[in-house]
Amino acid sequence: MGGIALAATVAGVGAAVAAGAVGGSGVPACAAKSSGELVVQRNGKCSSGDLAITISGSAFKKRGGTLTINGVAFKKGSGKTITINGTPFRNGRGKTLTINGIPFKKGSGKTITINGTTFRKGSGNTLTINGIPLTPSAAGPQGPAGPQGLQGAPGVSAASAGAPVVVPGPTDVTQGGATVALVSVLLGRGDGSAHRALLAGGFDAACVAPCPSSVQGIYDIVRDGSVQLTRRLPTFSAAGISDMSGVISEVVDLPAGCAPCTFTLRLQAGGAIGGAGASTLRATAIRLAAVDLGPAG
Repeated sequence: MGGIALAATVAGVGAAVAAGAVGGSGVPACAAKSSGELVVQRNGKCSSGDLAITISGSAFKKRGGTLTINGVAFKKGSGKTITINGTPFRNGRGKTLTINGIPFKKGSGKTITINGTTFRKGSGNTLTINGIPLTPSAAGPQGPAGPQGLQGAPGVSAASAGAPVVVPGPTDVTQGGATVALVSVLLGRGDGSAHRALLAGGFDAACVAPCPSSVQGIYDIVRDGSVQLTRRLPTFSAAGISDMSGVISEVVDLPAGCAPCTFTLRLQAGGAIGGAGASTLRATAIRLAAVDLGPAG
């Protein structure tokens, strides 16, 4: 290449400097960082506030003009790369930004690392707090046991709620005679306090035909000899009622001393005996059950 004429404006003086042939190696110059002005290098060096540049070729023409800064050529086809702290930023490299040695790239999943923990889109968006990973599928740690609940009322045990005692019969009760025990059942309590008990059962009664005298069935429940309740059936007679049923569904006391107690269903044939003689009641399908209902009160 022939000689190159360089016209440069020297900062502060505005003088024109002409340079002769340089053998094709370019013209060294300095670019002020603050103003962007060009100055001719003095003694092959630039001041600390300037950038050393070399202008070569037809630097200020529309075509083929190259600008070189610190030995790096800036050309239209070179990607227009800028380097910050040693990290190059190019249009074709994803515009990567590096912070404290960690690259943030478009193709890397937009990863962020906090205190050594990496958060990636493909890793389940996991967040870890105090060493505990919080993920949609992870179960949290078991919490402390709650306070003891209130004690419920005692339930009915199998021993205190057995099947009814059934006596098929027949058992005859004669008018004017003694009261006859039909069936008995035992029942205790689960603790030392007084309880309530449910008694359920019944019987079928018929007057042995014909009924010579009108007769009334009287039945009761006794607990160890102590009468708990007494009930009366309508009057039987030859011309009237000849059969009926007695039904029991009663709540009675179950004292603290029951360990167990005996409940007995009894039947009596009451009424005045006529001249034709005494009548007889015949009991069948006799049954009785007892259930502890828990503490009284």
